[in-house]
Amino acid sequence: MPRLPAQPKMVERVIALESVVDEMKGTLGVLVQQMQQLLQRSNANNTMGSNSNTMGKEDSAEASYVGESCLAGKKVKLPLFEGDDLVAWITRAEIYFDVQQTPEELRVKLSRLSMDGPTIHWFNLLMETEDELSWEKLKKAMIARYGGRRLENPFEDLSTLHQTGSVEEYVEAFELLSSQVGRLPEEQYLGYFMSGLKASIRRRVRTLNPENRMQMMRMAKDVSNNNTNWANPNKKNGPTSPNSNSTSSMSSTGRKSDNDRKSGATERWRGVQNEEMEERRAKGLCFKCGWRYHL
Repeated sequence: MPRLPAQPKMVERVIALESVVDEMKGTLGVLVQQMQQLLQRSNANNTMGSNSNTMGKEDSAEASYVGESCLAGKKVKLPLFEGDDLVAWITRAEIYFDVQQTPEELRVKLSRLSMDGPTIHWFNLLMETEDELSWEKLKKAMIARYGGRRLENPFEDLSTLHQTGSVEEYVEAFELLSSQVGRLPEEQYLGYFMSGLKASIRRRVRTLNPENRMQMMRMAKDVSNNNTNWANPNKKNGPTSPNSNSTSSMSSTGRKSDNDRKSGATERWRGVQNEEMEERRAKGLCFKCGWRYHL
């Protein structure tokens, strides 16, 4: 019979196999963890890709909007200036420069292109006399030439502005001056406007407690219209016929004439009747039948 291996050797092999199995289990566990991590990273990448696509679409939409805005801005044109309404031209020119993001060094050149009529000759003369003409210098020169004192010191004119004509005219003058003094406290605007109103309108407007310039100007117009309606009540009911008074006078005169005629006729009848009665009495005639007395 063959000899059986020693028992200790079998035990050693079993122990070695168990060790190998344990190592394999550990390796499998590590592989599983790595696969799970890879799967998580893959999911995260997919999510980021989706978000990036969304962000890309948003960026594209924003870029499209900016592009459309730029195209819309390109359609804006610098208005021509012929020497009238300088304040409006300067306002529109600054809006144009802001939309187009025009640099300072190009604003004067573009302004020169917008001059029309006699203003171009004045502008050429200004360019010859001024070595470094900036946009600010150009505005001051235009104000001095075409704006007058009213635009040179709007604060002074605004503080001394008073209503001399209609409220509408006063409001227009106030709007022109207040648009040039910059940003002031609303209470200061209210004080300027209120102090310039006529006393009769100012008292009524003050009782209404306006909160801002727009309300105060609207209230002043309403008060002025109400005063006009009270002063001319016939305007609501239509014009009065020019012949109404004369017709009334004629009708009353006619009635008076008729009464006078009737009264005169009665007096004349009474006179005739008295004379006849005296005559009948003298002749001894009957008052009723005109014959001599009878029984």
